[in-house]
Amino acid sequence: MKPSKLIYTVLVLSLLIWTADALIDFVIDGSKEFMNLLILKVPVSSLYFRLFLIGLSAIMAILVYYDFKKMNLLKQLDIQIPDYILDERHEDYKVLHDFFHTVKTQLNNIVGFTSLLREKLSDEDTEVYIEYLESSKKALQDSVEKLLMEYREKQEKSHKIKLPEGELELDWSSKKVLVAEDNETNYSLLKFMLKKTEVELIWVVNGKQAVDLIGKGENFDLILMDILMPELDGMEAARQIRRIRPELPIIAQTAYSFRKDEMVKNLFDNIIFKPVWQYDLLKICSRYM
Repeated sequence: MKPSKLIYTVLVLSLLIWTADALIDFVIDGSKEFMNLLILKVPVSSLYFRLFLIGLSAIMAILVYYDFKKMNLLKQLDIQIPDYILDERHEDYKVLHDFFHTVKTQLNNIVGFTSLLREKLSDEDTEVYIEYLESSKKALQDSVEKLLMEYREKQEKSHKIKLPEGELELDWSSKKVLVAEDNETNYSLLKFMLKKTEVELIWVVNGKQAVDLIGKGENFDLILMDILMPELDGMEAARQIRRIRPELPIIAQTAYSFRKDEMVKNLFDNIIFKPVWQYDLLKICSRYM
């Protein structure tokens, strides 16, 4: 409801109240003309009574308006999910059901909290709602990443990697790889893809931690380096590691389209573009193991 409609509603109610009271007075006291009771000679008692009713109606209309406005702001998103997607007989039913439930819930939370932030709130309430938004955002991101990982793992299991005989040596049980990756889901996917090699993986969440480990003399056979990370990005981390151990192979992994030749030439021995496929990962890593 717009403010203009509220004003229109109050005016209509006022007119109805005024006319109805005049009509009641006319029926009770037939000696007076209706037009006098309506406009020309309104009794003082009737005038006060009508103004009281009009004021009361206006207050009620305003309260209803703000209640309606709040309800409208918090109106839930109606996300329609086709029945065939959530067929209980489907093997992916639970995964999809959990995913859509989380997405719908968190989107509604985001819409509701964002709408509330448009209202006049105290600093404390504003901070609380912002924290709720951050929480919903993270839950939404996590649900999407979890779904992608589920399907990626399923795909890797259903499509067995066919490797040319003798091309790749998959026994890396004596090898040690440092994985610099700030996203836990991405790391879990790499861990799953490399599981068959029995390689030892050490995980850090930013470039600074990677540089610190190399600086302390930790021995690694290979580094898988994400590019965009907090504190110290993969590019700068690679530069610093090159100064400490120039011979250590570093493979960049990124979802962004950098110029491969320049990256490989200056900082990295190779590069893997996300989404990472198991065959590509094994094939590239095997060159340095």
